[in-house]
Amino acid sequence: MSGRKNYTHILRTKCEIFDLKPKYDSVTFFGIGRFVDKKAPYLTLLAFAEVLKKVPEAKLILGGDGILLNTCKNIARAFGIENSVSFPGILKPEETMQLMEKSLAYVQHSVIADSGDSEGTPVAVLEASAAALPVIATDHGGIPDVIINNETGFLLEEYDIAGMAQAMLTLIDDKEKAKKLGMAGRERIKNNFTMDKYISDIRNLLNTTVENEKGLLISQLQQIVEEKEVKVSALEANVLELKKIIEEKENSVLELKKKLRKRKQCIRTKKNSSGKRKYT
Repeated sequence: MSGRKNYTHILRTKCEIFDLKPKYDSVTFFGIGRFVDKKAPYLTLLAFAEVLKKVPEAKLILGGDGILLNTCKNIARAFGIENSVSFPGILKPEETMQLMEKSLAYVQHSVIADSGDSEGTPVAVLEASAAALPVIATDHGGIPDVIINNETGFLLEEYDIAGMAQAMLTLIDDKEKAKKLGMAGRERIKNNFTMDKYISDIRNLLNTTVENEKGLLISQLQQIVEEKEVKVSALEANVLELKKIIEEKENSVLELKKKLRKRKQCIRTKKNSSGKRKYT
C-alpha cells in the first residue's frame, strides 16, 4: 500500500508460541482483539457468512471484548450463524495459544475508521504467524510489513468481503497450502520480528554507526592536519621572505655605514689640508 507509515514490530511473547503445532485439519478460523471500528470484526463475520454457504460445518472464533461485541453477536443472530460463531470474550495467553493450535487460519479485517484511527501492526497478527497459522487480513497499516501476500497468508483490500471469504475457502480446500503459508510465516517472524533479532539489529546499527563516526572523525582530522600543514607552509614561506628582507636591510645598513665612514674620512682629510699654511 503506497504512502503508508513504517512501523517497528517486535514480538515480545513467550518462545512457546514457536513450538505450537497446528494440524491444519480443521475448518475453524480464529481471530482476537478489541471489538472496535478499526478492527471491524463485523466485516469478518460477513465474510464468514459467505463461507458457511459452501462449507456449513466451518467455525469462527472471535476472542476479545469491546463496544462492538454485542453488535457482532446481533449480526450473527440476524444472519442465522450464531451456532457457527463463538465469542469467548477476553482470553488468557495459554487459551489463545490452544485455540490457535486448533485453528486452520487467523482472520482479521482491519480498516481505517471514520475517526482516522488505524492499526500499527496488531500483536495478534505477529503471534498468529509465529504460531505457524496462515493469516488472512487486509492490506492495512503495518500488517503488510509482517504478512507477505501468497507467501505467509492472504492480504485483501479493505471492505473486500468476497475476497476474504474466498481466501478462507481456498485454505479449506487446500490444507497443504495452509501449512506451507503458516510455516513460512513462522520462519519470517523468527528471522525478522523477535526481540533477539531486534537487539541484534540495534547492535549492528551501533557498530556501523561507531565505524562510520570513526571514519568521519579520521577524515576530519586528516583535513584539519592538511589545513594546518598548508598554513605552516605559508608561514614558513613568510618567514623566509622576512629573513630575505632583513638580510637586504642589513646589507643596506652596512653599505650606508661604509659610505658614512668614507664621507667622514674625506671630511677629515679636507680639514687637515686646509689647516696647513705655506711659508715663503
